[in-house]
Order: sequence, then structure tokens, then C-alpha cells
Amino acid sequence: MSDKQLALAAIEQLPEEANIRDIAERMRFLAAIQEGIEAADAGRVKPVDVVEKEFREWAATLSSPTRR
Repeated sequence: MSDKQLALAAIEQLPEEANIRDIAERMRFLAAIQEGIEAADAGRVKPVDVVEKEFREWAATLSSPTRR
């Protein structure tokens, strides 16, 4: 499916009362997914254990006393 076909299909699935901001948000969402797929296909990924470690470190900074 081409990008244009994907965009048209996504717009068709939105409710009739969707406005231009809703459409733009859906397009940004689809673009982010496509970027992720392309990154994964190119091997630009991190192992789950690395991501979990980074997440724990990041979460710890949110609860640190210096952030309050």
C-alpha cells in the first residue's frame, strides 16, 4: 500500500465529524509508526534489556528530590 493509499484509508476511518486537526494528528501518528518500522528495518533498535534499564534510570530522575 502506498503512503497516499494509507493516508486516504486512515482518513476514511475517521468519524464524519473529524476536523483538520484530527486528520493531522492521525497523519503524524502514522508517520511516527512508519519511521519506527524503517528504523527497525535498518537495524536501528535497542535490545529490550537496554530500554528497560534506561527507562528505570529515567523514572528514577522523576522521583528524585532535586526535581521537586
